[in-house]
Amino acid sequence: NDSYSFFKQTGYLIVTGPTGTNVMDLRVFLLRAA
Repeated sequence: NDSYSFFKQTGYLIVTGPTGTNVMDLRVFLLRAA
């Protein structure tokens, strides 16, 4: 359960900073060009 270290090593770590909310949802959408 150490996703921080994993994504930091891969270069895909997203640091958003404090949001002031207690929502822990992240949605990612992948779209293909038609």
